[in-house]
Amino acid sequence: MFYLQLFVPAGLVLVLFGLGHSFVRIDYSGVYFKEPVEQVAELESAVADGTLTQVQADNIIDGQDYMNAIKEKVRSGKFTKEQGQAEISEVQASLAVSLGALTEFLDEVTLAGVNDDGMGLLPDKYNYLKLETVFQGRLLDTKELFSLEVAIATKQANVLADFFIKSLYEIEADLISEITKVVVDTTSEQLTSAEGRKILTDKIMVRLNDFLIEKDYRPDIHYVYIINHNII
Repeated sequence: MFYLQLFVPAGLVLVLFGLGHSFVRIDYSGVYFKEPVEQVAELESAVADGTLTQVQADNIIDGQDYMNAIKEKVRSGKFTKEQGQAEISEVQASLAVSLGALTEFLDEVTLAGVNDDGMGLLPDKYNYLKLETVFQGRLLDTKELFSLEVAIATKQANVLADFFIKSLYEIEADLISEITKVVVDTTSEQLTSAEGRKILTDKIMVRLNDFLIEKDYRPDIHYVYIINHNII
């Protein structure tokens, strides 16, 4: 009687479990998905609204599956890193041709290469800091009043870019001080022409990177932008 009470409920659970799974047509477990659900949904939505064709969406999934298989071969030693990268580069080029300007639908892993372990390398990312101040003064030549706003940007490995911008945010007051030393000598030509603004932003970038070196920071400011300027 004891064993009957023990095994009958257990048997019923197994039967119901098997019966339930017979109604679910799926080729993977509920934990490990073949592709990220979010990306699949995005692709389906893009096909539905006409942004992508079904062929393009299928090419993306097939290309990612193929690249994952190549990376696995690199990890297992069947391919060298160079062989794996060559294969992946061909797929990336094929996808770029297929998608044209729609490469936004490729995930970061697809856009990346492979490292020595065959793992995907995330591409460098841009990150920026808009300085929360308006630089003001008089133009050196015409004596007109001017104002401008500045943003600085870096392009480096994903996490490094985030940490670098965070470190700049902590010394933002010092960066503003250094920029002020540059813009105090601004002329009308430097603000009214694209070439002049390029010269000015390059001077700011050099000044800031020199300052970072002095303070034992990495000089990784790669871009400076004048995002707004006015002459009164």
